[in-house]
Amino acid sequence: MRISDVAKVTGLSVSAIRYFVRRSVIRRPVRNGRIRDYSEDDVRALRFVRNARSLNIPVRDIAAILQRPWKKGEMAAMIADHRRMVQSQIEALRQVESALAHFETCMCAGVPDCDLADSDD
Repeated sequence: MRISDVAKVTGLSVSAIRYFVRRSVIRRPVRNGRIRDYSEDDVRALRFVRNARSLNIPVRDIAAILQRPWKKGEMAAMIADHRRMVQSQIEALRQVESALAHFETCMCAGVPDCDLADSDD
């Protein structure tokens, strides 16, 4: 399958597909003369990449997943680690949102009397 067809069926851009090949996230496609011939396995891997990226899984982790066979439960453990990281980021963002809500009510006339200038956080 040509790269343009792969792009259509995966929803990825041609440049994104080339990027994932260049970064060795997916294997280099077989060449048929000047044309790279992507297999159904390549398409499936690229769909996995697309969906994993939509979950903010880092490219290096996706590459690791695709480059070796996994024992039962290993991928679930990796996903659980990623989920814990996301939960930590959510908590950090909640703290930022809370601080912003506090400072949003600031009625100061400038930096000299602003609570934001007094905060060590």
